[in-house]
Amino acid sequence: MDLSAIDVKRGLIGTLGILLTIVFIGILGPAGLLAGLCALFLGALDEPESVHDRLLFRTRFVLIGALVIGLLSWGGDTTWWATVVSTVVTYLGTLAAGWGSRTAAEGQFLVLLAVVTLMVGPTALSPIDLALAFVAGGVIATAVSLAGARWAGDDTDRADDAGAGTEQPVVTAAEARSVGEVARSDVGVFAIIRAVAVGVATASGYMLFEDHPVWAMLTVALVLQMPARQTWTVGLQRTVGTIVGVLVGMAIVNWLDTGTVAIVIAFVLAGFGMMVFKNVSYTVSTIFTTCVLLFSQRILQEDTFSTGWQRIEATLLGTAIALAVVLVTVTRDRTSATAAATT
Repeated sequence: MDLSAIDVKRGLIGTLGILLTIVFIGILGPAGLLAGLCALFLGALDEPESVHDRLLFRTRFVLIGALVIGLLSWGGDTTWWATVVSTVVTYLGTLAAGWGSRTAAEGQFLVLLAVVTLMVGPTALSPIDLALAFVAGGVIATAVSLAGARWAGDDTDRADDAGAGTEQPVVTAAEARSVGEVARSDVGVFAIIRAVAVGVATASGYMLFEDHPVWAMLTVALVLQMPARQTWTVGLQRTVGTIVGVLVGMAIVNWLDTGTVAIVIAFVLAGFGMMVFKNVSYTVSTIFTTCVLLFSQRILQEDTFSTGWQRIEATLLGTAIALAVVLVTVTRDRTSATAAATT
């Protein structure tokens, strides 16, 4: 644990964001959720400096996100359609990492957007309405961002000359092209592997977990990392955090079972802890996240025991799928390396 990474300011802002999102959902339903999610993603993305490039970047992200929402909503709750679209979105979103960290983050957010859209499930709103809600959230967030930058006097259209005059390593065009091809080739293979794993997790989730079919898919999307060794670490952290979170959350729910107000307070405190410890420890952050989930189920008068147990099962399934894929990949690479060495 890196205690120096504790961020109380992030916790306060994040908790406020959670509360505002709940208000928007209460007023606007799924449309409010998707609009707020778009604003949240745009605020978290690392954007270009100039206003022109920033607008193009945001426009691209919002339109692609609206397309993802529309396609998944159009298929309703159909298992095969959810599996196909989520697999394609994961492949393209992972492939974006070959063009830099900025597009990698954009691709990961699009994968998470697919997860949230499937969580929302069928609604009274049409796919077009849901997609437009996402676009509306992006337009509002962009307008607020530009107004804030102008009010602060941030002239983002100026060229960034901070690095002008400093020495830069000399790399020929052929070398740069070679490095890029190798990196993108590795990402391309990983994108296929990750997409297949997410597809398997999606189909398995819909068959095994009627109430929460997307949790296994979410686990694979978060656990399956590149390089492969990180998958083992993240998978262990998420599994431990989920199990401990369910046990702690269930204990608190049973202890506070007599008062809904007390559960709401626990929900807010857990959300605060989730944000504060986000960059400190993935295990601790997952514990708080799981508690937030259980407390929200209790507030909605749902069966928290069933929810907690399905959470553990889906996490174990998703982690197992991710680790199995990594194990097969590593074994294949070692076999290829051994064959190459003996020839």
